Amino acid sequence: MLSLPSFCMPVSVKLIVGKKTLRKSFAAGATVADAASEAGLNSETFISMLNGEVAHPKERLRNGDELELVRIIYGG
Repeated sequence: MLSLPSFCMPVSVKLIVGKKTLRKSFAAGATVADAASEAGLNSETFISMLNGEVAHPKERLRNGDELELVRIIYGG
């Protein structure tokens, strides 16, 4: 059986946006920003929590990660 190197394989991530939780696959090398873009968010409208810690949008996703995108609420 032929197996692909880990850098070529898609990554499966538990994605949480608001009250919605789903299992999502991304291409190898995908970043937090890539996941946010697919969820319809841009870097000015959310804070990302990767495995319980604040993450930079350029952080790469790994198989089994849990990514929570927390929307920023503006107002006064």
